Parts: sequence; structure tokens; C-alpha cells
Amino acid sequence: MTDMPELHTRLLADVIALGSPYPLVLTGGYAVRAHRLVNRPSQDLDVATENPAPIARTGPSSRRRT
Repeated sequence: MTDMPELHTRLLADVIALGSPYPLVLTGGYAVRAHRLVNRPSQDLDVATENPAPIARTGPSSRRRT
């Protein structure tokens, strides 16, 4: 995927850096695009983990801005 917006590219780099102690995986629109199942724009980044730690401990809190 080379057409990811700059904001999402920077955000993904931050998520990878902050989430390095946890087994994070990319999910959602970018994941299906990476597997070439669809080619549509995505408005957010989705990640998941199996780590049982409360979300407050996995990194800085985030809010969806609309």
C-alpha cells in the first residue's frame, strides 16, 4: 500500500512504536487492502491485540475526533 495518507502513515508508525510491547495487528480497511481484497479509502486505523491488559495501560488514551 503506497497510497496511505501522510496522517495515517505517521499514526501507524506511532501505534507500532507505542504498541511494541503488545502483539498488535492491523485490522479493518487497511488490513483488507493490504491483502488486496478491496481497494477503497479508509478513514481510520484499526488495530487489535489479544493482550489482556486494560487499554489504559497499552498507551496514551485516544479519542475519536469528528
